[in-house]
Amino acid sequence: MELEGKTGAYGDVPYTGTVEAVRLPEDGIYLLECWGAGGGGGRDHCGGNGGYAAGYIEGKEGEVLFVCVGEAGAGEGRRYNGGGSAPDPEKSHAGSGGGATHMARVTGTLAEIGEEGLENLLLAAGGGGGGAGLYDGFPGGGESGGYDQRPADQNSGYAWGTGEDGGMAEKAGDSYGGGAGGGGLYGGFRGRYDWYWGIGGGGGSGYTGGVPAFTCHGKEFSPRNVRGDGSSGGRGQGGTGEHGKARVTLVALSFLPVSVNGAWITGMTVNGETVKRLTMNGMEIF
Repeated sequence: MELEGKTGAYGDVPYTGTVEAVRLPEDGIYLLECWGAGGGGGRDHCGGNGGYAAGYIEGKEGEVLFVCVGEAGAGEGRRYNGGGSAPDPEKSHAGSGGGATHMARVTGTLAEIGEEGLENLLLAAGGGGGGAGLYDGFPGGGESGGYDQRPADQNSGYAWGTGEDGGMAEKAGDSYGGGAGGGGLYGGFRGRYDWYWGIGGGGGSGYTGGVPAFTCHGKEFSPRNVRGDGSSGGRGQGGTGEHGKARVTLVALSFLPVSVNGAWITGMTVNGETVKRLTMNGMEIF
């Protein structure tokens, strides 16, 4: 995907089950946004919402960003980009975790990039934990995802990029299970369980370490890493959460914004054409 080369142009990246490439059209400041996928629902309870992560980069014309959007939690089976699997949802009454959504300078899921590839990771939004028979799944994202006993945070969790599979206990024909963990920088842990109760899975942690704050022409561009502000979790047994998503927006062309009479100019058009460079008396303004 390639954006238009004008201020305000944006491109949305939906869930596709594969890594997508976004080519930047111009030198400029870009806003990167990720929404983690929601966890799958448990009996009478919801999966956790995914997280939201956003930040800015000073991108170069032709630069390629790799976007990996998380898959929504549901029943059995691991979800794309790290969501843990629920064990036999009909017996466990639990849901799977939602996958994380991230952007990087190299291709791959979070697990494929690995901890050794952290320097190539720009940002990530954690996936929500799967719901369970007695409790909702916990939300993903933020410095640490929501959790029952142990959090997934910036330094540890169940595993890098991967949420823990749910578990199940049976006795005298009854059974319950704990919801699976959501994907994230570090994936969430599954919820606790016994044969007569189960708790929702933990959310995966978010990350914005690859998009640190900076100031350009007096304006500050800062990242955000918010727990639970991403895609919604599924409702009830077998309920599918929402897939994650991502967006890239061209905020300002290179050397913009500039201040004129106290007002910040973030773009300029002449006769319908975007001005990319402006020189006055031999001096480049932008």
